Amino acid sequence: MEKKLTLEEMPAQISEMKATLNVIEKLLNNHPSFKDEVPDKLLTVDEASEFTSLARQTIYGLVSDRKIPFVKRQNGKRLYFSKKDLREWILGGRNHKDK
Repeated sequence: MEKKLTLEEMPAQISEMKATLNVIEKLLNNHPSFKDEVPDKLLTVDEASEFTSLARQTIYGLVSDRKIPFVKRQNGKRLYFSKKDLREWILGGRNHKDK
């Protein structure tokens, strides 16, 4: 059976409990399943189409009109899409900005 705390022991025990809770909170805040963020990953056109539930043709049209965030290497032919940026675009109506 556990020993009962005296009034004199309580402040030290409370401090210890607070320290333990702070450690647990830090661990939880850094754990991927407790973050709202989507880990960033570059998607192909097909993957972006699947992720957004938009047809490939629609994706190409939005890229042409610069209405969707995308990445294209200079002189490159392939398009890539940041999963995080697409999620933000879907949720917030974000438009692609030229640099």
